[in-house]
Amino acid sequence: MIKKFGFILCLSTFSLLGQSLSEFAGSLPNPISDENSRILDQTGILENSGTKQRLNELIVRLEKETFVEMAIVILPSVDPLISKQVAVELFRIWGVGKKEKGNGILILHVLDQRRVEIEIGYGLEEKLTKVLCNRILKERAIPYFKLGAFSVGYESMFDSLAATLKSDLTPYSKVLSESSEKFPEPSKAALDEIPEGLETYLDPSYESRENWEQRYPLFLFGGIFIVIIGYFFLWERRGPWFKQYEKSHYRETRFTIWTSFFLIFSFVCFILSVVSFCYAKWGGDLLPQFIGIPSFAAFVLFFFTFNWFRKYWEDSLQYLPIPCKKCVSELCPVPYQEDREMYLDQNDIKEESLHSYKFIIFKCKSCYTIEKHRKADYRYGDYSICPNCKIRSVYERANIIHSSTYEREGEEQVRFKCVYCDYSDIKNRIVPKQIRPTPTSAFRSKFSSLNSFSGKSFSRRSSSAGGAGSSH
Repeated sequence: MIKKFGFILCLSTFSLLGQSLSEFAGSLPNPISDENSRILDQTGILENSGTKQRLNELIVRLEKETFVEMAIVILPSVDPLISKQVAVELFRIWGVGKKEKGNGILILHVLDQRRVEIEIGYGLEEKLTKVLCNRILKERAIPYFKLGAFSVGYESMFDSLAATLKSDLTPYSKVLSESSEKFPEPSKAALDEIPEGLETYLDPSYESRENWEQRYPLFLFGGIFIVIIGYFFLWERRGPWFKQYEKSHYRETRFTIWTSFFLIFSFVCFILSVVSFCYAKWGGDLLPQFIGIPSFAAFVLFFFTFNWFRKYWEDSLQYLPIPCKKCVSELCPVPYQEDREMYLDQNDIKEESLHSYKFIIFKCKSCYTIEKHRKADYRYGDYSICPNCKIRSVYERANIIHSSTYEREGEEQVRFKCVYCDYSDIKNRIVPKQIRPTPTSAFRSKFSSLNSFSGKSFSRRSSSAGGAGSSH
């Protein structure tokens, strides 16, 4: 039943695609029958430059001399269809060339896909092979199209095709060489006036920018997804890690490794999403800024976030349940909301108020055993233990008697005072000599610039009529 349903679904999908292709090709006006022309230019590029009329005259003259029929179609877009399929369908519907001779040529240029397709009738495949058509596109058309000299590019391409059709025994290389001498170099060719709204399609980076515009949401949501997965993974693994490595620091090491992996990977995704969005929006002129600024911001954010996350993790480990030494149950931390005075004495409360120590109270659910764990707090180093009240509540204040130099030691007077009792003391303390700084070597790092390059792709798909295609 499932296989049958899948077959029906695939069949219906292909039929819908076939209908959309036929409908699209059928909606295009046939210039040969409608306008007595050989060119359909829906972009207006050849119309504005006056090249359309000249090409029409050249194509008609070629038909009289060689009996070869030719049609040129220029479209701004064929989305979501493929240019090759559209070219084959137009060749079939319009009936370019005599059916019994197969002497038709159709050239389709799709601006947004930056594709040029040449469909050849079977009667001309011996002369206009796929290799030769690709060579004509690569050498005589694409260099002009890339710079925006479409009129010169079409005239040059037509001249090469016409010279090849008229030549019998002349080598193709000589034919193309003689044809190339008639036209200026691409860099010196006159550029066409591009109609409003088509400039984006002719931007060399348009296709890559369009691809990156589709990718940046994937990087963005990918980074968020990795952060969420990483958070829950680390959070759920707290208990097993704590029990397995309770008497060692291996759990902190594993946490550091995994946290670094998740955070670095997610920040890389965020950077890629920002860079790809900026490139898709404004192009590659400011690409170094697009990469540098988000990378620096992500580095700073990673540094502060990682330290906070690591401290949060270490603090959370201290509040995990621990095994009870009297029974097989667990000791669970007592919530802060409960009255802690029944578990802490006055000295503990005083040390907590100074943040020199913090106390975590664990209580067994079965035997009600109480354990009190004392941990160093964030102001642990600001105080020392008082010899009288035995509380870590002694702070010190130092006054310099004479400063230390590179040649001699210094001396300072230190006053010790307890916050909670009358203990106080004054002692003199030696300050060690200053250490001369060692000369440091300066290192220069060289960064290699990233050069973007564009490549050419050539399509050699076979069709019922034969032909070639190329990207620009």
